[in-house]
Parts: sequence; structure tokens; C-alpha cells
Amino acid sequence: MQRIREADLTDAARRKIRKMEVGSKYGRLTIVGFAYLADRAYWTCECNCGETVAVSGHSLARGSTRSCGCLRSEVLKSYRKRAV
Repeated sequence: MQRIREADLTDAARRKIRKMEVGSKYGRLTIVGFAYLADRAYWTCECNCGETVAVSGHSLARGSTRSCGCLRSEVLKSYRKRAV
């Protein structure tokens, strides 16, 4: 996996990442802090269900991570109910 340097980011991506701050909400996740894990920067987020997860700012900004995994479980359950 290639690291993305701030110099390589577009202006729009830089603005999105800089806007992120504690208390901001992305889907079901609320940012509660900032952490470095394995030399990479992550946001510590709390999901509506109470679970805490570390998510990259890029994933939050583009919307690929919206919950801790509970959303996926709920969507799969609803599909199973419709299939029966």
C-alpha cells in the first residue's frame, strides 16, 4: 500500500481532511480523538452503537467508512428478512 503525502493530495481533499475535528459526525461515527497507529494517522471514532474504532481520515472524507460494522449487520439482516 502506498502512503499518500499531503503534497500529493488535491486541494479539495486537503480541505476535507483539515475540516475534520473532534465532534464532527460522519455517518454513524463521531470523531472523539486522534491517534497514530503503525506510523499512520487515524481518527478515533465512536459509533452510535457505542463501539470505538480507529478510521483513516481518507475513509471518513470519501464516505467509505460510515460505522463500526453494525450498519453492515443491520443491512444484511434486512435483506435476509425480505428473502424469506
